[in-house]
Amino acid sequence: MPSVEDYAQALQRVHPRSAQVLIAATLEGRSEAETAALYGLAAEPFATLLGRATDELAHTLEQPTAGLLEALRAEATALRTRLEALERAELASPAHRRELWLRRLAILAILALTGYYWWRDGTPPLPGPTPPSRVRTAP
Repeated sequence: MPSVEDYAQALQRVHPRSAQVLIAATLEGRSEAETAALYGLAAEPFATLLGRATDELAHTLEQPTAGLLEALRAEATALRTRLEALERAELASPAHRRELWLRRLAILAILALTGYYWWRDGTPPLPGPTPPSRVRTAP
């Protein structure tokens, strides 16, 4: 049986949407009907979504799907604590800070280019649409 650390690492490796569905359905203490309502889905489509997310997590953990949701619910408190610690570590990491600064620089570059092209002088105005030509045919 996987440990809390294994579950936390696996939840970080699966697709974010799958992890979000699994966390909402197991760690937050909601019933499947409440979670389906949270996602705006009927019970059957949500069961399909939850099943696919469970299959993806089981594939990541290399273990059978049976009993996986119950195991996540049993470790909910410890797993939630571990996921929060991993998230705090990610937010404090130099890689995350570097990514934020690069995003800010990219936004500033886009704003600078937009301002340059908006206010530059000497560019002729764009031509308007040309009316269709009217060809007269002889009667």
